Amino acid sequence: MDGSTSTRTTQDQRANSPLHKRKSNESRKNKSKSPTNISSDDLMNHDSCKTKQVQRSFHLYLYAALILIVAIGIHYFQRSSGTDSTHVNMSEMSDNEPTGISSPSESSIPPSTFIANQCGFYLAKSKIPNAGLGVFTSRALAKGDKVNFKDPVLQIYDLNPYFGQSIATLLYDYAWDSALTGGQYEGKHVYSIMSGIGMLPNGHQHMYNIGYSHRKGAVVDHSGVTRTSPSRGASTHYHDFEFTAATNIAAGGELLIDYGVNWFKEREIKGRVKTVENVKSLSYSLKELYENGICLDRMYIKQSEKVDAGRGAFASRPMKKGEVVAPAPVVQILDKRSLDVIRIKQGQAKEEEQVLKLQLLNYCFGHRDSSLLFFPYSPMVNYINHDDKASNVELRWSTSSQHDRADVHNMSFQYIKDLEHAGLMLEFVATRDIEQDEEIYLDYGPLWQNAWESHVQNFDSDNNSNQEYIYAHELNASEKVIRTQQEQQTHPYPQHIFISCYYNYEDAMKRNQKINNEVYLWTQTSDVYDISNLRPCIILDRRETKPQEYVYTVGIMNHFGLKEAQRIPPGQKHIIAMVPRNAIKFSHRIYTTDQHLEDSFRHEIHLKDEIFPTQWLDLKKGE
Repeated sequence: MDGSTSTRTTQDQRANSPLHKRKSNESRKNKSKSPTNISSDDLMNHDSCKTKQVQRSFHLYLYAALILIVAIGIHYFQRSSGTDSTHVNMSEMSDNEPTGISSPSESSIPPSTFIANQCGFYLAKSKIPNAGLGVFTSRALAKGDKVNFKDPVLQIYDLNPYFGQSIATLLYDYAWDSALTGGQYEGKHVYSIMSGIGMLPNGHQHMYNIGYSHRKGAVVDHSGVTRTSPSRGASTHYHDFEFTAATNIAAGGELLIDYGVNWFKEREIKGRVKTVENVKSLSYSLKELYENGICLDRMYIKQSEKVDAGRGAFASRPMKKGEVVAPAPVVQILDKRSLDVIRIKQGQAKEEEQVLKLQLLNYCFGHRDSSLLFFPYSPMVNYINHDDKASNVELRWSTSSQHDRADVHNMSFQYIKDLEHAGLMLEFVATRDIEQDEEIYLDYGPLWQNAWESHVQNFDSDNNSNQEYIYAHELNASEKVIRTQQEQQTHPYPQHIFISCYYNYEDAMKRNQKINNEVYLWTQTSDVYDISNLRPCIILDRRETKPQEYVYTVGIMNHFGLKEAQRIPPGQKHIIAMVPRNAIKFSHRIYTTDQHLEDSFRHEIHLKDEIFPTQWLDLKKGE
């Protein structure tokens, strides 16, 4: 977001809004009141005075006129410097204060109040009955406007066969198809977790107003953390999956995402869908949002100021000590062992079982004496980095009136295990005044700090495999011509890289456009560049059509997780001709990205003893 909010409200749009017009009228109304407490009535009284001393009366007129000129000048200076008397802090208003706001209706709220506080999105009770919290926009969104916070995308692969059920709530209610984000090659069976807009809004299959691109996938980069860094593999390479407004959305409207027909069918919530359609309004007034909602965009994302920390979260406005910087609703994971990945490694004598930990662990809150983990999923909170000496926020359980949950300290361990959905919420609170553009830091705890220092001490940065490693996204940017299979015999690509092509097998079979009995023609269709159509291929031939422009003949192959209709039958070759360069990409082979490295750092973020309920400490020794 580069320091701005994620909506695009232009000055012209604000100028044409009823709020702006109302504000202008109120400004005119208030011009008659000068900061010197001399009103137009006072001046009229001077005019009506009858005095026998005409010269004195003239001097009074002149004096009053000079004061009026000065007062008007001060008034306009205040407006231009942002201190106009109509800039009212709604939270500090009382019913008896003369504010220039005539009624509590939406049109009476000065737009400057919202612009100054810069909250484009709020978390508040959903307008859908029994749907918990929802996300609302305070600014009108036009169809196509981006609605995202550059949040991370986490790839969950090859679930633990023994404890996988303990992560069911996260996957069942919130996981996305990995082919949509570009993470399908991270394992044999991959799910994508997209925090922020990918998890927080409610869903509706017919009345949704938020859409997403099937083509772009997530942005993939290493955020400046290379293989020679001890931070390699500790944070995700997938970011900023793009959500957009599918329709025009009025200010105050609730954001609803289409999670797919199957999502609703599997949960048997047709009754809820019907209920939503009968709801008269899916929006709040701006006054209601400002007074009762929880601001979601007090931060923005850019490269962290810490070396090798990747991206970081920064304050988008000044915040006072004790102010809530960000809410953090969490999904419970019932057993931290569910984040263990078990691989069978071929040893010299026998097969060996290798246990790695999912990258997701680094984004979870937990306690060393508890099997519970909590994954926070509100916008941007997953980018708050660690600093044990310069932290400026701390965690506490939410005190917001928007959150109906009882005191967590009265919740038993079994109660948490029996929860069938998310519902707990933490919040990040400023421990001191925070300046605008200052990076936000949380102290992850001494256990985390000790584990990190030990990891850094044991890390081998001189390993040759680290020095020579190249990322697929770097090859995609640099390699304009793709080598054929024959050329790769003498000039191979790195072993962790393979070539993939955009191709829709099911669609091609319906068209059945063959050049001859063995070769099909590549055809550009409206959805062929959807990232779910990216699949392994081999380059058989290359032909130049124009200077430095080539088309390719390729062999298409299957990969793990393909739907049956997209799978080429066993034993069949599927050759495609006239494939353009932009339909071919370099990809990482399965288990070769940084998150799969055996020595990648893994540790949960520690919740302090004073906020972690003692009845949840099921692993505490001696009990």
